[in-house]
Order: sequence, then structure tokens, then C-alpha cells
Amino acid sequence: MASSAPRLRRPRQRGVALLTALMVATVLSMIIGASLWVSVTHYGLNFAQTRSESALLLAEGGINDELAYIAANVGNTNVTTISSRYDYVNSGPETLQFPGENHAPYGRRGSLAGTTNEKFWVCTSANDWSKTAGTTPTPWDGKSGSFYVTSTAYVKGSWRRVSIGANGLSIFSLYAIFGLATYSNSSNAIGLSSANVDIIGTAGTNGQVSNSSSTFLASNIINANTVDNPNGQFTGSNLKTGGTLYTQGSRFTYPTTVNVLKRLKGITGLTDAQAWANLKASNSNSTGVYTYKAGASSDVISTANCSSAGTVAAIFNNNTGSGNPKVGAWSIARAKPGTSNKISTLIFEPGDYYFEKFELAYNAATEFVIDPLALASGGTPGQVRFWIFDPSNGTQNDIVSLPIKATSTTGTPDPSLFRLYYGKDGKTFTFARPSNVTDVNGVAIAGDFNVYGGVYAVTKVLNDSNSGTGIGFSGLTSAAAGRIVLKGSLLADKISFQGYCQVEYVPTGNVNDVSIGAGFTGGYSDGG
Repeated sequence: MASSAPRLRRPRQRGVALLTALMVATVLSMIIGASLWVSVTHYGLNFAQTRSESALLLAEGGINDELAYIAANVGNTNVTTISSRYDYVNSGPETLQFPGENHAPYGRRGSLAGTTNEKFWVCTSANDWSKTAGTTPTPWDGKSGSFYVTSTAYVKGSWRRVSIGANGLSIFSLYAIFGLATYSNSSNAIGLSSANVDIIGTAGTNGQVSNSSSTFLASNIINANTVDNPNGQFTGSNLKTGGTLYTQGSRFTYPTTVNVLKRLKGITGLTDAQAWANLKASNSNSTGVYTYKAGASSDVISTANCSSAGTVAAIFNNNTGSGNPKVGAWSIARAKPGTSNKISTLIFEPGDYYFEKFELAYNAATEFVIDPLALASGGTPGQVRFWIFDPSNGTQNDIVSLPIKATSTTGTPDPSLFRLYYGKDGKTFTFARPSNVTDVNGVAIAGDFNVYGGVYAVTKVLNDSNSGTGIGFSGLTSAAAGRIVLKGSLLADKISFQGYCQVEYVPTGNVNDVSIGAGFTGGYSDGG
């Protein structure tokens, strides 16, 4: 019996071992199966995540594509072609729909080269429509001010949508001066004649620069269109200490003056001639010009002291020298209080004014005031815009030799509130600081004549061989005697300087300016 006990125990031990082995095999099988399931699932999730991230990158690429599209088309007359509208007509049928929407994705469609399952749709709008379901985009009007760019992308079944806040860049927001013309006959975009020019900001040109016994210094310089002008532009000698000279093979392009008019007035469907005729028929010449009341208590510009002057004609002129100021435009002006009836004042309220001739010689008895604050009328503050154009295309150039005064809240006028647009092709508008001038009491006038605002004179389009439109600055022969000074920005086909002159770039952005491009301002939203 003692010898049989071990034999009885051994089979039970083998059975236990077999059971244990089977249990271990079963557990291992379960672990392996679970591992395979997790691996497959993880692979699927990774693949989906990769596609989703690819869609996000493509959507962000669509944002960049639209900003480039705006920059390339900002000079277009028709505001509907400046950016991609939500109802952009794409070629071919559209079958895809963003999840939760029952229509094709809004905007201009783009894709990656050589692919069929990777697409984006991008549109620019005045509202951030993507954050509220069922909202339709409101088209951007092409002016500066805030707007939104929204891009929707699809990559192999995955969708992503992103939007950004953006701001339009005013045509006056980048440079102190820019000579835009580039001529096949080697004419000059910027001309210097016995001049001493100080540019506080960036000066640029598409064309040639002439220098006759002159000094020209700028904070920074851009030589553009170097393909057509490898020589004859600015050089390092025109740079101030610490400045940079940039070069660009292609030219800078801005909209023409009449195209700016069309976009600002919302009349992009009119021809050039129709647009000018529209402005001539509908402007502020008869409603926006004020003067002092007879018997006003003081020279403070206010509703108590001022009243409507009447209509200023399209011929805006005065009498030269110290003669009778009651001629031309000043025939409707009344005397400024406290001057013993020696000075007559015209005050221009916010609005658009149309002139076919602008010839204001220096006359101490005439005072010219821009009132963007609308103090004289009590109306709504805003831009004062002068538009100068002659439909007969006569030989008349234009000039202002009077100080241009402006109301302000700080004592220094805001350059974003005055605009002078010149549309006479082949003609020149000159800002002059005349010599040997006196006030109404015969006292010599010293110092600078300042202009606060943006000046725009562009009539040339690409490959146009016409002479273009010019802006001239004519200062005195010494800085101490007096300069002509522009604080703001100047863009013209041609720019000329004579005597001592200064242009100080003042950054400006105004919702009443058209845009020359767009920049990201924040507000990034990833709508998934």
C-alpha cells in the first residue's frame, strides 16, 4: 500500500499540468487577440487622424491662397473679383457637402496638383459665418476694415474648416512715397531738380529716378520692376543711416484713381466716363461747404459760429496775391471773426468734392480749412475727399499754394481724414510753398506749409505708354525759409521735387480707403 500511493498521485499531477497549460494557452490567446484588435483599432485611428490633420493643413493652405488671391486682384475695378465670394462659380458639378450642411461648400475651389481626393473651398466675407450653423456669408466690400477668410478642406473622407480674422491694408498704409510708373521711353517716375528731400519712411519706385543737383534721403528704399529697370533707380547713397535698400523684379501695381472712385462709391459697373459724370452730378459741393456766420461771436469753428456757404463750383480758385479775395470760390465766403473783415474762410465738411480746376494761389485774405470732425455743421465726422478731373482733358495743371488747415481733437490733424485724388492723365498737381509771402498785415510768413493726408494720382495701367499723372512738391531754397511738408502718404505715377521738401509717413488705416492687400489680425478658429 505504501508503494502504490505515489502511482495514484502522479496521474493527478499530469492532469493538473495539462489543465494549467490549457488555461495558459487560452489566456495567451485572449491577450494576443486583444492585442491584435487594439493594434488594428489604433492603426485605424492613426490613419483617420492623419487624414484629419492633412485636411487641417490643406484648409490653412487655402487661407494663405486667398490672401495671395486678394493681393493679386486688389486693383480690379469690380469689387466682386477682388476676393473669393461665397457664391464663386467653380467649373464642373459639386457633389461633396460639409457634414451638417445641405449645400456645396462655399467659395472658390482649389486642389493639390495631381490629386482627386484633396480639395479646399475658400471665401472672404464681412461676417464670421462659420461659427453659426445656417448662416450665409456676407460678401466683403473690398474696402479696408475687418473681414474674415474661411477655408473648408476635404482629404480622403476627412473634413476640416478654419477661419481667420483679417484686415484690409489701405492704399495709404505702406509707403511714404511710391512712383508707380514704368515707361518704355525711359521717362522718370521720380524727378529731382535742385531739391533737398527728406523722406521719413519708405520710398519706392517702379521706374527711373532722375537727379539734377539734388539730395534725396529715405529711411528705406524699394527698387521694383528691376527686370525692366536694371539701372537708373535709387542707390545706396539715397539711404539714411541704418536703412535698407530692397529690390524686386516685378512691379508694384495699384488701382487707378477712377477705379478707387468706383469702389468707394459702389459704382463698379460704370465706365470711367460714367463714374466721373456720376460724381459730378452727386457730390458735396452744394451741401458741405461752410463759412462763418455774419456776426459770429468768435473764430471757433462750431454750429453757433458757422453756417452753409452755398455751392462751390467745379472751378476752385481764388485771387492771386493780396487782392480782393471775393472772387472765384471765395465769392461765397464770409469774414473770419477778429480779422477786421480781412480774411474770408471756407470750411469743408466730410464728403466728396468734385473739381475740374484747382488753382489756389497764395492770398493772405483767403483761409482754407478741412473739417473732418464736422464741427461747423454738427454732422457726422468722417473723411474729406477732393476729386480732381477734367473730362475735356485740357492743358490745365493744378496747384495749391495756400496752407491747408484742418480741425483736430489733439492739435495735430489726423492724416487719415483727408484725401486728395487726382485723375488728370498727363497733368500735374503741385503743392507749393511760395517765397516772400506775408499775412494780411504785411508781416512776413516763415516756416513750413504742412499738408495732412493721403495723396493719390494714378492713371496709368500696366503696359500703358501714356505720360501718366504727376504730383509735384515745390519748396523754398532753404529749410529755414520754409518747406512743403506732407504728413501721410503719396502714391502717384510720377513724383517731382524742387527745393526743400519732406514727406513723413504716418501709418493710416480708414474704412473709407480701398485696400491694397490683406493681413492676418488674429481670431483663428478651427471649426473641425
